[in-house]
Amino acid sequence: MLLDCRYCLVLISAVLLLVDGQQIPFGVLQVVDFSNKMIPHLLQGLSHDRDNVVYSPFGLSSAIAMAMEGVDSKMAADIATTLRLERPTVAKQILRLGFKALLEEFEAKQNEEDTAGSYNRAHLHSSVPLLPEYKAVLENFYKANLSHNVTENSSDLVLELRTDTGVMSHWKDFDKLAVYTYLTHQPAAEFMTHTGQVVSTPMIPQVGVFRAGYLPRLNSQAVELPLEGDTASLVLIMPDYRDGISEVLVKMLKEKIADIAKSLPRTEAEVSLPQFAMVGTDLDVGKVLRKSGLKQLFSTGKSKSKRGPVKSIKQNAYFATSFVSVNSVSATNTVLAKKLPAKKTKREAVLNKFAFNKPFLFFVFHQPSGLVLLAGLVKTPSQVPK
Repeated sequence: MLLDCRYCLVLISAVLLLVDGQQIPFGVLQVVDFSNKMIPHLLQGLSHDRDNVVYSPFGLSSAIAMAMEGVDSKMAADIATTLRLERPTVAKQILRLGFKALLEEFEAKQNEEDTAGSYNRAHLHSSVPLLPEYKAVLENFYKANLSHNVTENSSDLVLELRTDTGVMSHWKDFDKLAVYTYLTHQPAAEFMTHTGQVVSTPMIPQVGVFRAGYLPRLNSQAVELPLEGDTASLVLIMPDYRDGISEVLVKMLKEKIADIAKSLPRTEAEVSLPQFAMVGTDLDVGKVLRKSGLKQLFSTGKSKSKRGPVKSIKQNAYFATSFVSVNSVSATNTVLAKKLPAKKTKREAVLNKFAFNKPFLFFVFHQPSGLVLLAGLVKTPSQVPK
């Protein structure tokens, strides 16, 4: 019963795990595992007919969890089996606490200049409201903003879940950074697309001490670039071959994505990455989920429990790398850079250079937990969102 669950929350929410010297609320690591492990498969499916892809793994996992809350116990057990969740009832309770902790953190920081987060919405099309206990779960644990479209002549109850995820980070002292980096920077470079076409692409330089190196198990170069805020970082992974992304994604099924960057050594490096922008609007993630065996979530039959079924799971996601100041971008832009010292007017040569000049994967991490907020791939960089 929901009342019993509330008593459990009082007891369990005080539990904190110590990971790499940081306190992690109970349930968060389970959410990270639940969310991150789906990334390789989803990127494969979403990139089937797209050159460039960006989506939010965390937004998707929270939508799936909300949908699981709205089906009967047998269907929830079937979904949990497909997702390889052990002990579905217990897993659901633990995931609730993890989602609540993460979403409350995002809410608390949503008005900061450098921010990252995911926000849920649920829209109900029905002549009857949701069951009060289900509505309470969505609002209290998943921080969903609920709206209701009254359709008096309809005999169906349809719930549409949507997530909006964004990362906005800019640098301070932009003018000093520009002088420092442009002394020897090549403003444009040739980028080889997955088809072998070579295009001239504006490049963004990053110089500093980063986690960077070669990943033999993925046959890829990788680098982690910290963002101005202390809660997010960008990880880039570039396969050795221009058509190697699919192979790397298959290999990543055996990897813990959160540990990839941690395995890289810290080294002084010069990194150049393409300037590009992409928008994912009303991205129908449900299409890929259906092919993954999760058809139960999208049943078209009438729900006796008045909790579903789910009509669709869609996302809006935006990702951009740019050299513009924060004043010239909208609130949804992602401007990536690392703050660099401005004392030197001449910089010494950096031995370790990483040029992302062919198709690559990217991941924006929530640093405290290892959760991937945004994931994507770039096969053909474009400065015009599409």
